[in-house]
Amino acid sequence: MPNLSPRELSKLVSRWAFIREWQQDSVFKIKALQKIAQTLKTLNKEDILAGRCNHLFSSASLKWIIAALNENVFELLDHEQNKIPSGILELSKVRGLSAAKCRQIYEALGVQDLSGLEQACKEQRLLELKGFGKQSQDLILEQVLFLKASAGYVLYSEACAINFKIRSLIPDNIQIEPIGTFSRNMEIINSMDYLVSDKDAVQACLNEHSFPVHIKLFPSDSEHWIFQKVLHTGPDHHLQSIGFHELLSYKFENESQLYKALNIPFVPAPQRDSFNIQKAALPNYNPVAANQIKGVLHVHTTYSDGSHTLQEMAGSVAQLGYSYLGVTDHSQSAFYANGLSEQRVLNQWTEIDQWNAQHPECYIFKGIESDILNDGTLDYPNELLQGFDFVIASVHAQLQMNRNKATNRLITAIEHPATRILGHMTGRLLLRRSGYDLDVPKVLQACAQNQVAVEINANPQRLDLDWRWIDYALEQGVWLAINPDAHSKEGLQDLHFGIKVAEKTGLKPERCLNCLDKQLLLNFFKRA
Repeated sequence: MPNLSPRELSKLVSRWAFIREWQQDSVFKIKALQKIAQTLKTLNKEDILAGRCNHLFSSASLKWIIAALNENVFELLDHEQNKIPSGILELSKVRGLSAAKCRQIYEALGVQDLSGLEQACKEQRLLELKGFGKQSQDLILEQVLFLKASAGYVLYSEACAINFKIRSLIPDNIQIEPIGTFSRNMEIINSMDYLVSDKDAVQACLNEHSFPVHIKLFPSDSEHWIFQKVLHTGPDHHLQSIGFHELLSYKFENESQLYKALNIPFVPAPQRDSFNIQKAALPNYNPVAANQIKGVLHVHTTYSDGSHTLQEMAGSVAQLGYSYLGVTDHSQSAFYANGLSEQRVLNQWTEIDQWNAQHPECYIFKGIESDILNDGTLDYPNELLQGFDFVIASVHAQLQMNRNKATNRLITAIEHPATRILGHMTGRLLLRRSGYDLDVPKVLQACAQNQVAVEINANPQRLDLDWRWIDYALEQGVWLAINPDAHSKEGLQDLHFGIKVAEKTGLKPERCLNCLDKQLLLNFFKRA
């Protein structure tokens, strides 16, 4: 396993905890492994190997963590996963299925993989087991179908790493360019497509390596390079709408020249999925760029479940050249994330005041990520909520509401006067779960009416709000904020993926909250 990262190791440790639970091991050992997995998720490999995270782990666990990161292989898991039936680990991906329930299904029904579980659900056989009802069986079937449909895909962030590796393997004398869904910044990718000048030579370079997605190579000579690049980048509906195939016999120096030949303004690859002639005709249709972002909103510190202190996060934001930071640790109901009690909120405010007095170059806004409770109310009394500069309201629990109830829950939170940003609106986790069932237009209209911004959560597993709704949000007059939801200094880099989402849409800096300077942003927070 090349270059094993703490995030990847976290997934492997979670798998190990599942195996231990399947084996009916000590509850304390299982919980210890789950805690290690959660902690690893936000750490940096260099920090761990340099000993800066030693206080987070026991000496025994630290030993095998360091060994795994140094050797880029987790041998303990390789040994342990041979002790359970083949295919059972597939079942661990189904949300809500504990190892104990998987064992129950396995022993009673002989189910040991996703296909077997799908069949058992369709035959209503889970209803024979204690603890399973019609609603839970339907939910399990829905998740199984989602997981099967997601098989073979990787996140856009993972595709970026794959692309980097592939490009590094190809000699400089061979021309190679990414095309297809990756070049269009799609959030999940099931094929890495490349235009190449020598298909056989590129294939020979790749034969010694394995990749988690299909690699497709399309050969082209230099004369037809631009035509072939646009052709294989697609999507098909875009090519049809611009009359692309009429240009088959032409040679072009660049893509802009090709579009000019069609009397259409140049459309960058990321925008081709949502292209229409009217949008292309708009003047200055240039989405927000990285150098237009002035500050960072939505980060977590060691006050809740972050891995770096407030001072460390603020220092890193300042070093990156941003002029402000919005700290938004979890609220008190998020006990699983060490949510802040009211007293700890006041302690954090004192530390923020001290920072702001000493560091005029990077101002810290006092924020909170307040849990939206079941009835749509926010965490904390109103008096405390009024003391924050801004509140991000987010759902983290009770995700299985029906469409009407889930929509009304969000609208109630949006209408609270303290709410300034709606966080990861649909709650989706790409390739893991679909978002909750919402009336998205109704929610976005409520945000517009109440002057509440909507977050583009830049965490690669979320990328929520989905880019397909951003133009609609803008049409309603909604502000968007590109937020990293960073739980570590390294997590600040996820802003890049949020910007990649923005590239697919009409989000300009004039409607992006963190493209505002400090005073204008404060005015927005205060509804001034």
